[in-house]
Amino acid sequence: MGYTAAVMAHCPYLAPSVARELTGWTVYEAAGEVPDVKAETFWARPGPGG
Repeated sequence: MGYTAAVMAHCPYLAPSVARELTGWTVYEAAGEVPDVKAETFWARPGPGG
C-alpha cells in the first residue's frame, strides 16, 4: 500500500480531493545544516495585511 492510499484510509475527504486534483504532495530532500533546513521548511508567507 502506498503512502497516499494509507492516508486515504483515515480521511474520507482525501480520495475525492486527490481525484479532482485539488490535493497533492511535494517531496523535498533536506540538505544543509539543521537551523537552515528548519528555517526553509517552516517559512510562511505573510497573510493579508501582514
